[in-house]
Amino acid sequence: MFTHDNIDRIIGSKVIDTTGDKIGSVGQVFLDDRTNEPTWVTVNTGLFGTKETFIPLQGAQQNGEDLQVAYEKNLVKDAPNIDVDSGHLTPEEEAELYRYYGLGEGTTAQHGQLGDADRDAHTQGVAGQGVAGQDVAGQDVADRDLDRERNVAHGDIDATAHEERLKVGTEERQAGQVRIRKYVTTEQQQVSVPVSKERLVVDRKPAEGRPVAGGIDHDNAETIDETITLREERPVVSKETVETEHVRIGKEQVTEQQTVQGEVAREHIEVEGENLDNNGQARH
Repeated sequence: MFTHDNIDRIIGSKVIDTTGDKIGSVGQVFLDDRTNEPTWVTVNTGLFGTKETFIPLQGAQQNGEDLQVAYEKNLVKDAPNIDVDSGHLTPEEEAELYRYYGLGEGTTAQHGQLGDADRDAHTQGVAGQGVAGQDVAGQDVADRDLDRERNVAHGDIDATAHEERLKVGTEERQAGQVRIRKYVTTEQQQVSVPVSKERLVVDRKPAEGRPVAGGIDHDNAETIDETITLREERPVVSKETVETEHVRIGKEQVTEQQTVQGEVAREHIEVEGENLDNNGQARH
């Protein structure tokens, strides 16, 4: 059960539905004017978290740092569009929300944002987040409504227009992978090698038949006994390793322009009767 004492735990909490799916984050807390206990919260939804939708705290529970409500995300997103800038829920608005969430007709009590006294009591520990939420200028919504009431009492009306702007950033992701490996293949090579060899050459010429003095002395005849060695070359195969290619692999970062788009909303303030002069008379 949520009470006035643990409101600071609700503000800014991540809101999840019954299945654990994230809906948004708590923007404001609305209190029952009679019991001063938290009854409704608004959650920031939409593409850029600019839409605030009411969710009843009935059936909700604190799940760690998250606020788990008793409704599914799609049901919350389609809830009635109630103006949160008014600072209060009217009985009619409350009844519409109660009927939508199946909680009956509700009560006739109004529900308002956290008041000034409650805000002072809970400012410490919220770390600048604001108990009832802050607008874009950092001013608390409840303070802004109080200033608006004071200006109305003096005949002045303040109106502030807002617009959405795209916030663009970058994220890093894996774009691809390159695998580098070295492997060995074999092939047959044929190389022509010139080789040389010695060949025996015998040159025989017939003599003229001239007579020789004396005969053949068998005992002292000249004897020739010589050995001639013939040589030849043969191919010898060996291997050597040589460099064939150098490959350097690295990464470089390049920058390119990409265009993104998104839908944004802008508020416009239209004043009827702008052509009146200071005396209330129409200008011509």
